[in-house]
Amino acid sequence: MKNYFYAFALLICGFVYAQEDTEPELWITFEYTPKKGMNQKFEEAIAEKTKIFNKADNAAYTAVLMTGSGAENGRYERIMPRRTNDWYNNSLSSEETSFWQKNVAKYIQSGEGAYVWQRNKSLSINFEEPRPTKYFRSFIRVLKNGNNEDFWRYLRRYTEVLKKARPDVQ
Repeated sequence: MKNYFYAFALLICGFVYAQEDTEPELWITFEYTPKKGMNQKFEEAIAEKTKIFNKADNAAYTAVLMTGSGAENGRYERIMPRRTNDWYNNSLSSEETSFWQKNVAKYIQSGEGAYVWQRNKSLSINFEEPRPTKYFRSFIRVLKNGNNEDFWRYLRRYTEVLKKARPDVQ
């Protein structure tokens, strides 16, 4: 009887856990280094792709890395914000992906990604704008599996302080 109870409790816990955050907001990023001397053509191809395919609800942005280890090598970061699981599943066979492969990928020397991120909405500020500003700052923190409560407590407190100290960035 005890084994049935444990099996039932495990089943209920698994079901509750599986229902957590069923509609995350995904952000997908790539980093690219254009072929030597092809930066201008790379940027023109991205501009053409952006003009044809970017819609308000399906925007993608490309930024030149200004600081960090990749900046001196002319690296670009491609940001695809506010995606869903459905978009991600359907995007691989889209016309937009085919266009990218034919017209943009030929100018790329090396690339990294796709990196799929999930935005924690309760700990984010200034994200409700439909498009990013001309410049943006990105902090990436990689957490090891395990005891992360200290980090989340710090981030929650930092967000609260920033909202009070800088209401203009909300």
